[in-house]
Amino acid sequence: MKHLILFGDSHFGRMGQKRIAKLEALLANTLAHNMAAGGFTSTECILRSAYISNLHPEYICLSIGVNDCNILKGQPVSLEQFEKNIKEIFTNFTNITPNTKIIVFPAAPVHDPYDIITSEKFNAVLFEYNDTLSRIAREFGAQTIDTKTAYLKHRNAGAIYLDKDGLHLNDFGYEVMIEEIAKAI
Repeated sequence: MKHLILFGDSHFGRMGQKRIAKLEALLANTLAHNMAAGGFTSTECILRSAYISNLHPEYICLSIGVNDCNILKGQPVSLEQFEKNIKEIFTNFTNITPNTKIIVFPAAPVHDPYDIITSEKFNAVLFEYNDTLSRIAREFGAQTIDTKTAYLKHRNAGAIYLDKDGLHLNDFGYEVMIEEIAKAI
């Protein structure tokens, strides 16, 4: 049996048993463990990354950044600190579990149809954080899922992938996530 650890913020933290079961159904002989929580920033993830690595999973899928850059909360973690934090997380992953496949799932673009201006401002900052996350992932040999393209393609086709809060994924958004993670593995 192989093991996949979902690690990071509420994008994974909200998956729940039914969605994890859907993911596992797409992955042969793989058990998924959800070690994510709403509100986590890269700072909280540093504290847990060494422990998670010591479990020696075959796969770690990381989704982090939206809480770090949240302009509605004063951007709690600067981009400079975020970069340092992500490098430390990846250093823990690669030093402890060099054979683990690491997959990065950057946060999906936000969209509030009632406040397009704030959505655009938020996304401008979010995309900087996502780009930093993806660049560091490449430096450490990890794979990054192109969430921006995946989700904007659906939004441009008229699909709604976010809950009413404009930030968290809805059922369709999770279907896209599950498919993308399964393809990456």
